Amino acid sequence: MIKIYRENNIVDHELPYDIYIDNVKFSNIYEKETKNINISNGKHKMMIKSSKFISNEIEFENVEDSILEFIVKPDYKDDIFSKFFTSTLYGKVGIKVEIKKEFYI
Repeated sequence: MIKIYRENNIVDHELPYDIYIDNVKFSNIYEKETKNINISNGKHKMMIKSSKFISNEIEFENVEDSILEFIVKPDYKDDIFSKFFTSTLYGKVGIKVEIKKEFYI
């Protein structure tokens, strides 16, 4: 199982983020929300997308009886210059996904 928590942030708080695992949309997530997603064991790739930006692609391995926790947040500031640079120079990669912790049951 994976748990995804979207942090509270003043930037893009009104936009839903879409959760893609292995190029399949599983769900969306809103600010201050946690999603629990059951997926098969093995190696997977996850990406988060909004209407404006995308995240870096995260590779992870889901093993039996484990829980991976991820934190999702915007990686840009709420000003026109930061949004412009993120859109043009960084290829729209403006959402950050981090592994918070991994534990086994």
